[in-house]
Amino acid sequence: MALNLWESKVLQLIAAGLLLFYVWMDVALYYQVQAMPVSNGKGSAASSSSSPFAHVTMKALLLDHTTHYVHNPLAVWFNEATNFAEVFTWITANMVSFSHVVVAVVGMKLLWSDSLSTRQLGVLLFEVRSFLDAFDGTLARARAHSSLEEPGIGSSGHLIDGACDALGCTAMFFGCLGILRRKPPPHYSALPGPGGKEARETLAQSNRRALTLVGCAALQMTLSSLFWNRTLSEYHDLLEIPGSTYSTRVIQNTVFKSSALWITVWFWRLTNPHAMMEMILISIFLDKLWVCLQRQFDSYLLTRTALSTPVSFLVKLR
Repeated sequence: MALNLWESKVLQLIAAGLLLFYVWMDVALYYQVQAMPVSNGKGSAASSSSSPFAHVTMKALLLDHTTHYVHNPLAVWFNEATNFAEVFTWITANMVSFSHVVVAVVGMKLLWSDSLSTRQLGVLLFEVRSFLDAFDGTLARARAHSSLEEPGIGSSGHLIDGACDALGCTAMFFGCLGILRRKPPPHYSALPGPGGKEARETLAQSNRRALTLVGCAALQMTLSSLFWNRTLSEYHDLLEIPGSTYSTRVIQNTVFKSSALWITVWFWRLTNPHAMMEMILISIFLDKLWVCLQRQFDSYLLTRTALSTPVSFLVKLR
């Protein structure tokens, strides 16, 4: 039986509680950032805590809410509870990355179902995929005896993880296309005609529309991913590599706590690839995929703001 948010009080309470949890955590994160001292120039020590506030990094700030506050802490807790990194030494982080591609493919097949409850199960599998995506990084850091969220851009692990993420997103979009092709848009009506000609033309138009919407969403996510990695790299080099002088480190600390940076970070928390995937998965769960993709241009404005703000901000800083 499919779960209906509009009819289930339990689901409504869970959704409201999760939203309040994210807002509360963001407020706590803001105060945590404001309390950060000036760097001593030697870098920060890693913490073994699973708390998202244990060590605030630029990468953590740019993550979406679900990854930062749910998947990452769960991944750290799971590793500590099972001692996974030490017990299963033959399982590498790259193997975990490959495994979440398999999970995504299975989830894609479930999304093709005509049953909403089966599609909702597919959404849950994609959430498992996101957890495994967080866990591969946790496992790699545990093996390296570090809990710091470093960008790692250009490393082999980063490239493999990125490729697996791309395959997982591709599987999700193929799943979306299957849903849209099987389920006509709202207010869809096929006019009767000889030999069903009008119906076939309307169906063909609906399929073209579905392909366009999915293609635009995929392009938007691709651009967001590319610029998210660029923004992360730029901010990491500018703010997280300790300056050679104390005055430089004071400036870095001031910028890190600035409202301008926080606004930029918050835009990215709403429009990064993980956040976009979560929004699409939520719309599938609620059986509102057509509505979500048709309104993608609203989120495109947020993406444009997130893409343009860091560029001008970085130019001024430099």
